[in-house]
Amino acid sequence: MGVRAVPEEVRQAFEQLKLATGKRLSLHTISGQYYVYEYSSATSARTGKTVVKTYYIGHITKEGKFIAKGERKLAMLEVREGGPKAEEQYDEREAIALRNLSMNGRMSMAKLAKRIGMSVTGTRHFVKRLETKYNIRYFAEVNTLKLGYLRYIALVKFEDKIPTVKEVKEAFEDDPHVALVAMINGIYDMMVIFYLKNTELLANFIYGWRRYKALPSYTAKWYITPLDMTVGVTLPLRRQFTESVIGTELTKSERIKTAQAPLTNIERVVLEELILAGAQEFGDIDRKHGFNPGRSNYAFYKLKEKGIIERVTLTIGPSNLKYNAIFVIQTNNYDKFVENQDKWFTNTISFDKQIINENAFTGDMGIPDSILHIRPIFDETTFHKTKERLDLIDGTETKSMILTDVIIGSLCYRNFDPRYTKIYDTLVELNKISPQNKIDY
Repeated sequence: MGVRAVPEEVRQAFEQLKLATGKRLSLHTISGQYYVYEYSSATSARTGKTVVKTYYIGHITKEGKFIAKGERKLAMLEVREGGPKAEEQYDEREAIALRNLSMNGRMSMAKLAKRIGMSVTGTRHFVKRLETKYNIRYFAEVNTLKLGYLRYIALVKFEDKIPTVKEVKEAFEDDPHVALVAMINGIYDMMVIFYLKNTELLANFIYGWRRYKALPSYTAKWYITPLDMTVGVTLPLRRQFTESVIGTELTKSERIKTAQAPLTNIERVVLEELILAGAQEFGDIDRKHGFNPGRSNYAFYKLKEKGIIERVTLTIGPSNLKYNAIFVIQTNNYDKFVENQDKWFTNTISFDKQIINENAFTGDMGIPDSILHIRPIFDETTFHKTKERLDLIDGTETKSMILTDVIIGSLCYRNFDPRYTKIYDTLVELNKISPQNKIDY
């Protein structure tokens, strides 16, 4: 659509903007909205071709008012009577892009462009801006069970004094089994999530770990139990884990127990590379390790076929995060809980167009029979409303805590599609929600 084809108020505002700025501007119509881009061109020293770069600078309302990028007054401006706000339109496009990249961090720009209604070039620039704005990191989401590793959690209560952040970091940082260490304000003081090959190793591991590594001079009570993650959440694996575990060949008996097919050398290399940098080009991995062209790409699909890589996903660094809240929902009457479990499920699933999911982590703990729920908090109202809703779940008792410091590892904040979770399937089966069409990511 040319400039003359847009409403007269929009055209006049655009022409005035060009005169006022003296810049080279272009106007793009996307989903009924009018977006303004500044563009520049230069000759590539490498190819000799002309390269055009565009930068989003704002949009023009149908009434002919220009709203600069990042101007918060945008939230108060109605695009049309009774319709969505312009700010929400723009944020919705971000939410759609982050949803798609959370589900498939290696999605082609052509496919993503169709989802958000932009050109391929515009989408590429749009994604780059998102990556900067939200400090995005891509990584491979791995099924550690397929590698022969079970997940455990230790909740620690110190009796006399609490160790310093430096002491905690020195105690756990180099241990490849440790995925996450966080300090807590509440009924516990510290949380440690770690991986072991099997339960037979747990006793010896904990004995040696606490005696020599895990702050042995501190008086503390340790509560250790298996931890099962709910579908839709994940923890990024650390470099120490990949260097220690990926390069370790499982014995035949371990492969039988875990139903894991042995990994080839190329698969091991590709798995480690994608855990640390999930969006890198396969050609770069081939060249880095001296593989024949296409071998890394083939290894990636074999890893997905074996169920070791679930997907390449992302984690967001939300700049306005106040803190993470931890809720431990302990089951004290299982019959009542099962009878009303849909109340819990509806607390952990949302179809709203949002930037990130409401929960950063949800998992089942064995002892005591509890659900561990970690939620990013952006305002105090959210915390109190969440606590109130959880308190209404029959057959449970909820304890809330504040996660004060993530010392080792990181949580994952992303926009996972709830239609690909077991909770969604259960709610549909219980006729609590209507089934929705699933998107091919």
